[in-house]
Amino acid sequence: MILDRKHFDINNKCAIEKLIIKPPFRIGSVFQDEACFIYLKEGEVSYTSPTSNISIQTEESLLLRCGYYFANAIRKLPAKTCEIFAVHLYPDILKELYKNEFPNFLKEYAIKPYIRKVKKQSVITHFIQSLNFYFENPNLVTDDLLKLKFKELILLLLQIDNAAVRQEQMERLQELRGKLRDPVTIPYQTASAVTRPESESGADAFQAAPEIG
Repeated sequence: MILDRKHFDINNKCAIEKLIIKPPFRIGSVFQDEACFIYLKEGEVSYTSPTSNISIQTEESLLLRCGYYFANAIRKLPAKTCEIFAVHLYPDILKELYKNEFPNFLKEYAIKPYIRKVKKQSVITHFIQSLNFYFENPNLVTDDLLKLKFKELILLLLQIDNAAVRQEQMERLQELRGKLRDPVTIPYQTASAVTRPESESGADAFQAAPEIG
């Protein structure tokens, strides 16, 4: 059951929302022309896409491509609720924000899996705390402010993505260095097994060479 829902709109579309849900609760969501960033401030929720099923815990996040999803809020304690923040990434708003500088991160994301999990990150937690401040003080919110928060989120996700790539590269480099340090074992062969026939020896070949001059 949805206990509370607050949202901020841009161009008459829900841009950022905050939900408090009492589990167990199951809901279907359709993101037809948008991607969505989901942050779980408290609780446990599982999301099912056409290709996978992923659960997130407190302070973990998901990036969802456009598509159809089921969300299941899981009850761990009788009085526990789930607090969820969602940022809806509409293509028209993103194009308006970035114009000719559309981030490669978003272009690449279009071909990645339907659901992408983002582990707990302190920078994302601080971002959500800033959103929560505006939900508590909605009179301060303007369209320009919401667009700035969109850009802030994209930049943070880009930094996290780049850091993950660098970490993967470092792990591969360390693995390669470890392999280079491993001793190479050459199988032992007896002298008779590696001795060439006498006719092919270096001495015979030298003697058989024609004289010059």
